[in-house]
Amino acid sequence: MKIVVKAFAKINLYLDITGVNDIGYHLLDSIMQSVTLYDEVEIERNESGEIKILCDNPEIPCDERNIAYKAARLFFDKIGCDDRGVTINIKKVIPHQAGLGGGSADAAGVFVALNKLYGANLSQEELCEIGVKVGADVPFCIVGGTKRAQGIGEQFTALPSMPSCSIVIAKPNFGVSTAQAYSDYDKIENPQRLDVCTALTALQNGDVNTLANGLYNAFEQVVPDAELNEIKSVMLQCGAKGCLMSGSGSAIFALFSDETKAKTCADTLNGMGINSHLCVPSADGCQIL
Repeated sequence: MKIVVKAFAKINLYLDITGVNDIGYHLLDSIMQSVTLYDEVEIERNESGEIKILCDNPEIPCDERNIAYKAARLFFDKIGCDDRGVTINIKKVIPHQAGLGGGSADAAGVFVALNKLYGANLSQEELCEIGVKVGADVPFCIVGGTKRAQGIGEQFTALPSMPSCSIVIAKPNFGVSTAQAYSDYDKIENPQRLDVCTALTALQNGDVNTLANGLYNAFEQVVPDAELNEIKSVMLQCGAKGCLMSGSGSAIFALFSDETKAKTCADTLNGMGINSHLCVPSADGCQIL
């Protein structure tokens, strides 16, 4: 029996860093949104008794360093299962080191798939409780939709669904270390901020134009790069309502009310050698196929 899961990427419509907790984790206030850009996570049992990772992207480690491996190990610990012979095959589409939660999405897909494969019947809440031990974004990638995330990213408040729109996601030819981005942000004495209320009101009203005005990412102050500005310029010239870096970068997303303009934008960026994808908001974090 093979379980195949679509593991959706996420974007941050709003991301502020509000402090640091007692054990050194950064505290966030973020509006997170699932999108239909996804990796496929396939899982089936094997006879080896060991967790095996396969991936079609040679840059992704296929050993204990892979977040999907860690997710599987924690799942088996949770259900008290010694039969750990599974093969996890990850078909990568979500760019890595991009701020799109690709690794977290894969881990979420592993939790969802193993829960089905082993008939564990763990609730979504229980999966999130073990998911946060793997990574702060994993619980959101399990739940998906439109959520306000606070704490270290694990405290969710459901929000009105993102208004219908087309989204172009472009990954420049470099990645960003999340740890380095946080370190650089901590050195800013007086970071610029934007109140979250604009984005929250826009979601309440279902207004893409106002939402575009409320886009904010604190990390944009520490990931300055000419290529990012060039991508944004192309997006806006193609008719984007607004654009923003996602997470700690380096991917940029743009919101479009016109699908034709969005497709033109993605085609233009791909023609420039910039890896770009056209997608839409998703109500789910994972889908079993």
